[in-house]
Amino acid sequence: MKMGKETVLAEVGGGVAGRSLDGLVTFLVVHFWCLDRWEALGYLCLAKADLAVAVRLIGIDREIPLRLLRHPHHSRAKVALKSAAIVAKHRRPTSLATTWLSMAAR
Repeated sequence: MKMGKETVLAEVGGGVAGRSLDGLVTFLVVHFWCLDRWEALGYLCLAKADLAVAVRLIGIDREIPLRLLRHPHHSRAKVALKSAAIVAKHRRPTSLATTWLSMAAR
């Protein structure tokens, strides 16, 4: 069953949940340049909006080695995080991306 963004948003509500979903989709599209927004949304639906699971599903489908998915310091990850934070209307997107990456490194 194919679900559109409107269907997903109706299920989780608008506002913060909608911005969060937009941020998750943006992260996947920026991080995996070969995805379009609908594919990213499909992976998130399969993963029940769990970003880590969606990333792993994409890795499996696209045959990306797991070792390449586990490097959060890659510059693409930082750009993807900052882009997601901007789309989700976070007040300090650069700070969020930097903090998340430093926590992921531990």
